Amino acid sequence: MLNLTYIGIALLYAILLIFVFKRDLHSNINRYYLIYLIGALIWQITLYLYLFVDLGNYLLLVGKLNYAAGPVFSYSFLGFFCYFPVTTFKIPVWAKRAFWIYTIILIGLCIFTPWIDKSETMTAAGPVPELGDAYILYLIHVLILPIVTLIIGAIKYFKLNGINKTRFGYTFWVFIPTIITLLTFTLV
Repeated sequence: MLNLTYIGIALLYAILLIFVFKRDLHSNINRYYLIYLIGALIWQITLYLYLFVDLGNYLLLVGKLNYAAGPVFSYSFLGFFCYFPVTTFKIPVWAKRAFWIYTIILIGLCIFTPWIDKSETMTAAGPVPELGDAYILYLIHVLILPIVTLIIGAIKYFKLNGINKTRFGYTFWVFIPTIITLLTFTLV
């Protein structure tokens, strides 16, 4: 039954992804939401594959893809909440570019190097988890950004008024369980 939950959540993300692709991707809100959905979909599918499908030697690659979805997922939270429904926080362009470069480097480290996860040993139960030397960078990125997002979201919620506050409130309170889930899976 639990495996159907993972598939159901992945299908929900895929359906939302289709709706976002039909939108205007020139706005920052839609771009960050699209990036969030892509990261969440990859994360959910790789979790399902890792936990419920016997992939043999490909299990290591799936684990690395799961790690790579974390930085995308957490960074897109921050960007989305900064722009939705109106921009209340101005982020300098150089800071956004520097953080995107840092996030892309972290994703590359997750997928192509053993610096984040050096699980090269397979057992009958799956890979033996061995954390790499740069795992602390990954952990800081994936843990700090959701916490910063919660703080910025709370500040923004109290700055907004009217319909924008209502729209942001619904979105913010729906994303809190997702942030808690992300933090829980990262710490486990």
